[in-house]
Amino acid sequence: MLFSVRTGNASLGLVDLPAGRLVAARLERSPEYDAVAALVREATDAFLHLGLFDAVAPMLPPISADRRRWRRALALAARLRLTLADTSGEDARADFVNLLESPSDGGIVVLASFATEASAVGALLSRITQGSRSGAPAR
Repeated sequence: MLFSVRTGNASLGLVDLPAGRLVAARLERSPEYDAVAALVREATDAFLHLGLFDAVAPMLPPISADRRRWRRALALAARLRLTLADTSGEDARADFVNLLESPSDGGIVVLASFATEASAVGALLSRITQGSRSGAPAR
């Protein structure tokens, strides 16, 4: 399905994503993408160095200048608040939208997770199990 990748009112380009929960495809960049290109490049570099879980890891000394720079790049990228809009301009229900720059060719990959009924199950189970140590619903 064809989507526009947006941040605020800016359209960064178009992406044709396959159906699925976690999907990825190449972005066809618009001229407005240039405004975020350096940030996406820096955040991709940070992601490749730090991985998925560094943001929740404690910052225990000594903290290298590289690690501080990479974490700052990821925090700035998170502020882009990327969204997807379908061809009619409606906001697509997505759990998240990320942009990654391919180290091999500089192409931009859109990684998205779509909200479905299944994504609500985790929230429901969390609420149920919080009321009881045995996992039975609280009464």
